[in-house]
Parts: sequence; structure tokens; C-alpha cells
Amino acid sequence: MNLFISHDWDDRDQVNGFRSMLANPTVDALEDRDTSIKHDYSEDVNKEIKRQISRKIDQSDVTVCLISQRTKHSDWVNWELEQSRLLKKGIVGIVLKDQPVTTLKGCPEFFTRYKHFKIHKWDSPENLEHYINHAAY
Repeated sequence: MNLFISHDWDDRDQVNGFRSMLANPTVDALEDRDTSIKHDYSEDVNKEIKRQISRKIDQSDVTVCLISQRTKHSDWVNWELEQSRLLKKGIVGIVLKDQPVTTLKGCPEFFTRYKHFKIHKWDSPENLEHYINHAAY
């Protein structure tokens, strides 16, 4: 399954840890491929950023939103989630480890608007895979 990972750029260290877990052949539970953006486009023109991101979302099956305290305030994350919804992609939110986000109030506005998309706490690779697979259907 192809994943697009939506996140705040400042969380990239933890996001890279998630990506490493996806790529680790000893973690059998997660057999997904990351198709998301790995470049900081913050200095590029918005139209080009959106074109690149839309292309990556279109190539994915599920958008995984990795959530921290900063994610709530990211216009880009909300835009990526909305694009994913419009492209009829599965969407799931996963709260990163050691984050005080415990309710919808701490999550991106998208999850407040569309309550049927689920948010889960970071868990075992098996449970993360279950959350991702469930979002695909």
C-alpha cells in the first residue's frame, strides 16, 4: 500500500523515525511504501508546492497524518488532508509519541470538521498497520 505522510515540517525527525520503521524489513507488520514529500518546499511558489503534493497524494492509497502540538496550526496539513479527501484517499491521524495531543481540540481542524476520520495514539507496528489498513477501506 502506498502512503502519503502529512505532517508539520518541524516534526520531521519523528516523521523520519516513522519512515524508518516502514522501511525496516524486520518490522513485518508495516509493509507500506512512503510516497510523500521529503523536501522542504517552503521557499517554492505555492502553486508548485501544491502541484507536487497533489501528485504524491494521487499516487497514494492512504494519507497518514502524523500529529504533534504544531500540526493543529499547519495550513499545509489541513490542505493536504482536504486534498486527500477530495481524491477519495483513506485518511488516518496518528498522534506522535510523547505529544500532549489527546483530543480533537489538539488536532488539525480537518479532523474536527470530518469526525468520521479516526485519530489514534502511536502504538505498536501491528496496531499502526491495522489503523492504516482500516483507513484504506
